[in-house]
Amino acid sequence: MPRLASEVEATSYMRLLCLGGPKDGKTCTVLKSAIGMTYVINSDDKFSLRPALEFTDEFEFDMALGDNLRDIEKCITAAREGVKEGRYQTILWDTITEYCRRVEDVFAAVVRQGKPVRLSPEHVEAKWVPPEAAETLVAFDGCKEGIRRAVAKVSSLLK
Repeated sequence: MPRLASEVEATSYMRLLCLGGPKDGKTCTVLKSAIGMTYVINSDDKFSLRPALEFTDEFEFDMALGDNLRDIEKCITAAREGVKEGRYQTILWDTITEYCRRVEDVFAAVVRQGKPVRLSPEHVEAKWVPPEAAETLVAFDGCKEGIRRAVAKVSSLLK
């Protein structure tokens, strides 16, 4: 039985994943439509927020490129504190894709396979696992499928 839109539970925040091609205007759209002051975790490059200034200057930002893992911790702390203090009404991480690529390169360069790693004092221990166990470490079906495809691709390359 369909329910009325008025029955949707209210929340004090919204999570949004914005997908699109490079330079499609994702960042500008989010910043322009955001309510109140926005804190941007910029993981793209030092010029990427420039086009947004044509629409708004209602944001503050910090850089977290992925080449220094402490940077993202500092940004997350700043975002949490800003929200608690009422300074930020919107948090934008732009772009997680580039950040992840850089972090993968950093880990590949410094972590030996099979060696346990502590990402930070706030995060749980991580370790290399056999490929067949990798998908058990994620919660979402889409992520599980992505891991299955990645493991299959790597396996085919190793044959």
